[in-house]
Amino acid sequence: MMNNKNTLTWNIILLATPIVILSYIIDEYDLIIDYELLVSFIWVLGAVGIVGLILASIVISIEKKDRPSRWKILIICFYIILSSVIYFSSNGGFWVVKLIDATFLDDRSRLHLRLYENGNYILISDYMFGTERYTGIYIMNNDTIVLNDNPLVKNKFMSKKIIKANDKIYFLLKPNGKYDKDFYYFEID
Repeated sequence: MMNNKNTLTWNIILLATPIVILSYIIDEYDLIIDYELLVSFIWVLGAVGIVGLILASIVISIEKKDRPSRWKILIICFYIILSSVIYFSSNGGFWVVKLIDATFLDDRSRLHLRLYENGNYILISDYMFGTERYTGIYIMNNDTIVLNDNPLVKNKFMSKKIIKANDKIYFLLKPNGKYDKDFYYFEID
């Protein structure tokens, strides 16, 4: 039989993990925009805390030769698998072959563009206080890539048609009809 402190620790892990997973889903898919920083804080701090508690509980269980029940171990394994599936799903892990992985770095932000063989794309906008993720469909014709609408296209920061040239993708169309090739481009990794 497990000692009371270790039993309590495993129970805290079992109760806290779904809250952290739910916070991650809310943050990843921008379900609550107004409290994004708080939700990010909850899942990051919670994830670190849970990993620490799991490691400490494993060490205590080994030292005392007293392990948790099988159902607790199975539930934690389920949580780990569920977290992995959610993470890979939101980052294009199930879209198979990545054709292009490109990054635009600014002083205070970063855009990351991933184009997949199946015609899907992920555009991740990282900035000082958060991350926004856009997914959609694209069509590639030689050096021209046409993205479906996303907020960056709608606010004219990024052209709907972007141009790939060598190891760069130019995305800001000037009023004169030419692409800005000095600063506004993705560097293909």
